[in-house]
Amino acid sequence: MPDFCVSCGAELALMERNRSECWDCQDKISVTYSDDVLGESDFDAIE
Repeated sequence: MPDFCVSCGAELALMERNRSECWDCQDKISVTYSDDVLGESDFDAIE
């Protein structure tokens, strides 16, 4: 019985079977843009 990605419904490859999402969906979530990165001065403003 094949396993499917919980986000897009694609069938998971053999190497992905221990995960809930396919690599494509994981890549979409984990993309960080340079202007989204918080520096230490950003944390000072929060406190």
